[in-house]
Amino acid sequence: MIRISDASEATGQTASVLLTGDIDAISELLLAQQQPDLEADVVLVPHHGSATSSTATWLSAMQPQYGLVSVARYSLGRCRLRR
Repeated sequence: MIRISDASEATGQTASVLLTGDIDAISELLLAQQQPDLEADVVLVPHHGSATSSTATWLSAMQPQYGLVSVARYSLGRCRLRR
């Protein structure tokens, strides 16, 4: 997991991006339990948006404004996007 944060003291505005890689639902649960204050404005949707990740618990904990999904050229229709 990589977290990138632009903490601009000059404007008082901050933004954060969470790059999770290919974590699954179990990893999401463990992270949510171990890092209860972990939030991000933008989240790279884990496991390409498949049904094995991006659980309601995870999304509720992260509270992202935006989600980015990495998919192959013709597989977007197979992603199970919700929310």
